[in-house]
Amino acid sequence: MQIRKFALLLLCLFFVKANAQNEKIFNKLNELYTLDKYEECIKRAENYIQDKKDGKDAYPYLYASMSYFAIYQNPEQYDQKKYKDPIRKAVSFAGKFYKHDKDGALRSESNDYMNHLRKAAIKECAYLLKNSDIRNLGNLSHEMAKDYPKDFPMQITAGTYLLYANMKAEGEKAIAGGLDSLKKAQPITDPLLQSDHAEAFLLYADYLAGNNEAKKANDVLKFALTVCPGNEQLQSASDKLGAEAPKK
Repeated sequence: MQIRKFALLLLCLFFVKANAQNEKIFNKLNELYTLDKYEECIKRAENYIQDKKDGKDAYPYLYASMSYFAIYQNPEQYDQKKYKDPIRKAVSFAGKFYKHDKDGALRSESNDYMNHLRKAAIKECAYLLKNSDIRNLGNLSHEMAKDYPKDFPMQITAGTYLLYANMKAEGEKAIAGGLDSLKKAQPITDPLLQSDHAEAFLLYADYLAGNNEAKKANDVLKFALTVCPGNEQLQSASDKLGAEAPKK
């Protein structure tokens, strides 16, 4: 039900941006998607993508992403061998959608879906780690780091899961990029906006602490508090880590 709302939102706002988008592509893909014909929607989107002209449009990538995500949410209804790693493919197509939506015309309209996908991908990484599925963890976190380059907490999160997946060089690169970008950004004072950042910092600090790098973990948390001043979760974790540090 929630996914269908994403399509309806796009439908309501499409005509405002009709001069910048391909109406034929939108109408066909939206029809298939809203009728829950996700497999057919993927096939049609991929056909558009293969076309030299239509492949430049952003819609096929968006609808391919949403359709794969719908399959991910209802795996028992689909051939899991045919639709393997649907959330990874949803993330991949989402990244391609961003690249093809060059003027950002569809960014705000698709924001609810993209945030939903983002949270689901992070949750899936946690599940894969808990179940020691290192191969799929590495594949998904690699896709997340690649497709969310300007989402700095995502870079830290994906980078940390890459470290857990024993992909050290790629993980450290993603984390360093996220941290460096946040050093140049303004502090985030709104508690609601701090949430994604705090979760990313806590995940990374927990990884470091679990690998005998308590000092580095504490440094990360101290920096996190400059990004998210007054955040209670970060402060509590920093205090706890400081209390557990060996006394000299």
